[in-house]
Amino acid sequence: MYLHNLIAGTFNKFAPIQELNVRMNKNNCKLSDETKHLIRRKKSCARLYKKHKDGYHKQEFRAVSKQVKLSIKKDTKLHVQRSIMEKGVWNTINSFFNLSFKK
Repeated sequence: MYLHNLIAGTFNKFAPIQELNVRMNKNNCKLSDETKHLIRRKKSCARLYKKHKDGYHKQEFRAVSKQVKLSIKKDTKLHVQRSIMEKGVWNTINSFFNLSFKK
């Protein structure tokens, strides 16, 4: 027990635990024209589905929604890769996440 208290005391003195707040910044990456077109198509499919309420429009809306999500992920990944090449890894991480220590 004495050794445990000695080690814990040493860690608390020289390496105290710090709480870290991590907030994700709303980093709007550039969407490609293809993604913007898919988003417009998704909105029109949603209007048609809301109007008709049938299975065909529901399936089409779901399929287009999946395409939009995948396209946004692809655009975001491309944006991050470009940012890493331009700014470096840590500057890119700091631009996406606001890291600040609690005081």
